[in-house]
Amino acid sequence: MEYVHHCVFCGWSRAASSPTLLAPRCESCGCTLRAATAEEWSRTGGTPPEEWHPPARSRDVTSLFAALVAVPVLLPLAGIDVGDVTFAIPFALLLFAAVRAAAAARAVPERRGMWWALSLAAATAAVSSAVAVATSVAGSSSRPAFYLGAAGSVLLFAAMALWARRALEGVRMERVVDALLLACVVAAGATYFVAVPGFGRGGSVLTGVFLVDLAALLVAALATVGRGGSRHRRIGWWLVGACAAAMVGDGVVALTVGDALGAHGLPTALLWAAAGYCLTVAAEVDVPRPEDREESELGGGRRWLLVRVVLPVVAVLVFPMVGLVLTVTDGIGAWGLAFFGAFFVVVLGLSFGRQAWLLVDNRRAVMGERRMREEVMRRNEELEALTGLATTMTQTLEEAPIIEQALGVLHLAARASSSALHTYAGDQLELQAVAGAWNEEHAWAAASEAFDGEPTLHERGGRQVVRLGLEARGHLIGVVTLVRSARTPFDAQQLKLLGLLVDELAIALQNARDYREKLEQAIRDPLTGLYNRRFLFEALEKEVRRCERYGSIASLALFDVDDFKQINDTHGHLAGDDVLRRLGEIVERIVRPVDSFARIGGEEFALLMPETHQLDALLVAERVRTAISRAEIVPGRRVTVSGGVATCPQDSDKREELESRADAALYWAKRHGKDLCAVASEVVVDDSETEHDGVLAHLYALVATIDARHLQTRDHSENVAAYAVALGQELGLDRDRVMQLRRAAFLHDLGKVAVSQATLSKPGRLTDTQVDEIRLHPGVGSTMLLHAGLGEEALWVRHHHERLDGAGYPDGLEGDDIPLEARIIFVADAFEAMTSDRPYRPGMDVPQALAELLRCAGTQFEPRIVDALERLVGAGDLTVLALRVPG
Repeated sequence: MEYVHHCVFCGWSRAASSPTLLAPRCESCGCTLRAATAEEWSRTGGTPPEEWHPPARSRDVTSLFAALVAVPVLLPLAGIDVGDVTFAIPFALLLFAAVRAAAAARAVPERRGMWWALSLAAATAAVSSAVAVATSVAGSSSRPAFYLGAAGSVLLFAAMALWARRALEGVRMERVVDALLLACVVAAGATYFVAVPGFGRGGSVLTGVFLVDLAALLVAALATVGRGGSRHRRIGWWLVGACAAAMVGDGVVALTVGDALGAHGLPTALLWAAAGYCLTVAAEVDVPRPEDREESELGGGRRWLLVRVVLPVVAVLVFPMVGLVLTVTDGIGAWGLAFFGAFFVVVLGLSFGRQAWLLVDNRRAVMGERRMREEVMRRNEELEALTGLATTMTQTLEEAPIIEQALGVLHLAARASSSALHTYAGDQLELQAVAGAWNEEHAWAAASEAFDGEPTLHERGGRQVVRLGLEARGHLIGVVTLVRSARTPFDAQQLKLLGLLVDELAIALQNARDYREKLEQAIRDPLTGLYNRRFLFEALEKEVRRCERYGSIASLALFDVDDFKQINDTHGHLAGDDVLRRLGEIVERIVRPVDSFARIGGEEFALLMPETHQLDALLVAERVRTAISRAEIVPGRRVTVSGGVATCPQDSDKREELESRADAALYWAKRHGKDLCAVASEVVVDDSETEHDGVLAHLYALVATIDARHLQTRDHSENVAAYAVALGQELGLDRDRVMQLRRAAFLHDLGKVAVSQATLSKPGRLTDTQVDEIRLHPGVGSTMLLHAGLGEEALWVRHHHERLDGAGYPDGLEGDDIPLEARIIFVADAFEAMTSDRPYRPGMDVPQALAELLRCAGTQFEPRIVDALERLVGAGDLTVLALRVPG
């Protein structure tokens, strides 16, 4: 779009591409340019639109005054006697001043009375001037003209009184004193040099007129000096000038006291004309203009401040100086000294009083400013707190931040020494948050007293206690208690504000609770109260992204209840539902607060573990599996679960693939005997089952059978595997080695399939034949693992009963000849056997078992492995999984 920048005064224009004026002045006349679209410009025919221009100021009367003053001076040069027409000059100016004052009276309503009085005074003085001209032409006495002018002086005083009455409303004391100091100087000089001589020469009436003018001058000066504001002072000083000119002119008349003014007529006329001029300018200044700006009446500026500082000094010094000059020149008498001495004392008293008043007033101002600053700071704190509260209420729907922010705001708004917020839990009040010295003052608050919801105000122990109910939707959800000193009691306005804030807090809390309830319904499983599938996998997606961004880790464990259909078919679906609920309760007692346990299907569960490595996650899964298998959930039936573990980014850095890997591990555990936990890294995801997979499944099932038949528990091999994993990690084995160690530890008793039931279950001492039979199982198990293709695991299983001193079996190896993994399995197997109950003996306590291992360290067991086990148990990093029957 094209634009035109144009001048509305001279019509100059230029083409432009935007309405922004980079060079805003007209190149022709310098006025500010306007912007219009090219279409608008062409529509007006390229001519500027009609604009409203403010009316110009009234014509300056200075040149007129100069001309009128110059005429009498030039007339004698032309041979004309000016004595007869001298007062024509003030007549014209005073008449013009009367007209302008009347216009000001109509334009300025707040000073209408003053300007009408000044208009009448100017008109009266104009008439007096006309009479003076007439009497001068007639050759008679001009005294009647001056007597008539006395009425103008009275009206002038009345106008100044009206001006002062309005101007001095609320004026500060030091300004009044400044005006009085100036008035004392003027009054003393006028009285001594004019009034006293005038009365002495018999001109009482004319001298009285002079005194009226003097009074008008003093009142005008008082109003001008007392009130601030540059515009007010401009008006005031022109009025002071008018009064001064009138006073001096009347003073000249009072001093002549003759029938004819003679040489004194011209000065009097010029002074009256000057009074008319000053009055005209004052009226012009007071008429408001569109461009006038509002100004503060507290203004002063540096020059005015200098005058206020210098004025008292000058006022004090002027009287001694005048007295000294008069004494030297005229020989002033005693009454003159007394006269100026009295004024000197008055001025000195006013000056010192002024300074004392300023000191006191400044002190009050400082204290007031300090209080105001404290109040402003407190108000700012309250405003910031209110802003923070509003932000919190609009940006969060969590209860804790809302309570924290809101109680802080209430504490500030109430200026409380302590405060507290209680919420109802059933019929009981529970303390949620406190602020201030609540620990010291809660006894006075009596927060435990019954509360019916109505605001209460009590005074106890020199403290006022306010209790306000948190009500939302007709229900009382809590109580806010505020305590502060009784020396500053709560007023009705404060209580109203606090009530409004508490109502807002109640609404915010109820909204937060409603949101939390709806959120819980959206992310919770209605049967078990656990998280649901949607929440779990949204959280898993976030963890995967966090792992990708920050290089962290996270593990996912999937669980499935073994043979759950049989439970439903045998015990009914209600019993099945109860099993699912009990499983949730058991697991939530085991996992960390940062972990997320969810029901993701019928009998399927998932556990998300942030910042957890794969082997640590496997240990957690084993604890979950063991806790469930040992719990009596269904009478007469053992409930077990199988689990699969996958880790991000080790197994996958995609959510769907990570879930698939964990599910494959779960399926592997199901196929290999159930009541197992597997990790994704030891599982080959393949739809076709190989012969090797079938052999492994057979071996796992065989181990489970051995544990169940010979030890009356299926947990022994799983526990040994879990201990071996923890020890392998502690000793610094790599992950793949630890996974092999876990498999070997799980299958370490596989060879007991060749040992008779009688030998395994014998409670007493074994015979030599039975001992030889027992010592066969490491070799048998090793052979079976070799046939399954597990060469290294077979070696470790063969030597897991070898001792450091060479007294072990089957090969009598000693020291470092024994594989480290075999030594780890030996310690894990011994610790699990000692701490678990057996049909023929009870298990040891953990400290006793550790003591026994330490005693045999160096002969039977590797010392550093025993030390590692002791560290893990002592630090709480290894959960003892041994099965103990309560005594």
